[in-house]
Amino acid sequence: MFGLFKKKAPAQSAPPVLRADQLQPRIKHLNFLKALQAGGVPPEHQPSHAPLCGELIVTYAFDLPDSLMMATPGLVESAGVSEPRLLYARAPTSSARCRSRSSSPRAVAISP
Repeated sequence: MFGLFKKKAPAQSAPPVLRADQLQPRIKHLNFLKALQAGGVPPEHQPSHAPLCGELIVTYAFDLPDSLMMATPGLVESAGVSEPRLLYARAPTSSARCRSRSSSPRAVAISP
């Protein structure tokens, strides 16, 4: 009888089906990745990203009906998108335009 009114654990929903057409680029500052590293997020759980211009990077997220889910390399692969195609096919003109304006291109490197 005492177990009758206990709260039940919430039912776990099935993981969403991820598709390539749900991927959306998001512009972030390089400090975003540094903050993830400082917070102890392992590299395999960090979002897929590519340099954009200066200290800006492009990360990717899946646009789901009720939320955004950061696109990690594993999730990108499960959606059937090859990582190099994703990272370099989406914004080549922006990167080229940025390099042409800058006299010395800055390398985007993250040190732990």
